[in-house]
Amino acid sequence: MSLVQFRSGQRLTAALLNAMVDEINAIDSSWLDANILLTASSVNPTNYTPTCTYKQIGKTTTALFQITAGGAFTAGTGTYSISTPVIGVPSQGTSGYVRMFDSSAGFAHFGRVALNTTTTFGIQSTATFGGTLSNVGNTFPWVWAAGDIMDGIIIFETP
Repeated sequence: MSLVQFRSGQRLTAALLNAMVDEINAIDSSWLDANILLTASSVNPTNYTPTCTYKQIGKTTTALFQITAGGAFTAGTGTYSISTPVIGVPSQGTSGYVRMFDSSAGFAHFGRVALNTTTTFGIQSTATFGGTLSNVGNTFPWVWAAGDIMDGIIIFETP
């Protein structure tokens, strides 16, 4: 979507006003569902339930995601990534946050997410409060198992 541009002294026409109304209506558009995948750098995890809803306004996409490990979950091996609902523009900084809940211990870790590629974002967390950020994977910040949950939000630019 390209934004309507107005200039000083410009005559407002029905077409310009209709374009502006279309842009305003797009802001209130519904959230869309997307199929996302949790992948690992060596062997992909299996038996999890992914959910994702997203909204795209102009070149900005906001996505809410959740990954829930099922009863027969296998954690795979390696560093985790999650697919994006639409093509993105990788950034150098944090694009959102993630909450990771360890159901067996009953506690959560929080971390950051950022686009790794145009189609995936990576997850980082610390092992302890104030610790060094590390990539989240099958054994970090704990060994992932059935009932564990990873959820969060990512906001990123689209081409």
